[in-house]
Amino acid sequence: SEIKDGNAVYSVKFKPFYDKEVFVTVVTTVFPDGSIKFDYEYSGADNMPKFPCAGLMISLKKEYSHLQWYGLGKEHTYCDKYLGGKIGIHSTDVEEQLPKYLRPQEYGNHYDTRWLKVYNDNDRGIIFKAEKTLDMSAISYTPDEIESAITNTYLPTPYCTRVYVNGFMSGVGGDTSWGAPVHEEF
Repeated sequence: SEIKDGNAVYSVKFKPFYDKEVFVTVVTTVFPDGSIKFDYEYSGADNMPKFPCAGLMISLKKEYSHLQWYGLGKEHTYCDKYLGGKIGIHSTDVEEQLPKYLRPQEYGNHYDTRWLKVYNDNDRGIIFKAEKTLDMSAISYTPDEIESAITNTYLPTPYCTRVYVNGFMSGVGGDTSWGAPVHEEF
């Protein structure tokens, strides 16, 4: 870490795969006004599987259960499922977003989002802003918890709010709902 132009700058380089020479560098800059900027660099490599998303996940106390965003909505939207979304300022609660699918699956993403505010009943919280647009969500579960549940009743009792801010998020599917890969353009 270092102080650069009056800002605290932290840089972390890590290897996400033990058997590949692939690296991710995350540079976090904390400004005097309290705002934080994240910059990511992914070195890439040949013959790597496609990532479903690339970004940041932050866990907040469960009390931060309200969200408001400027982007497509009000329902969840993805790069291949957004035409029904209307650009505007939308609001909902974290737990209201969980769809009643027969089997739990990815949900809650907001494609083409400019900013996301996650806050508590006292209107205290955090705002995420994009330089362009991002995929953002605030939900109760991790992808592993969602994939492991047979039905919504098997999801664990929520104990926090998970905020996902992704520079990239793949689409929701291919031609089938039983494991076909996402089409190349998504």
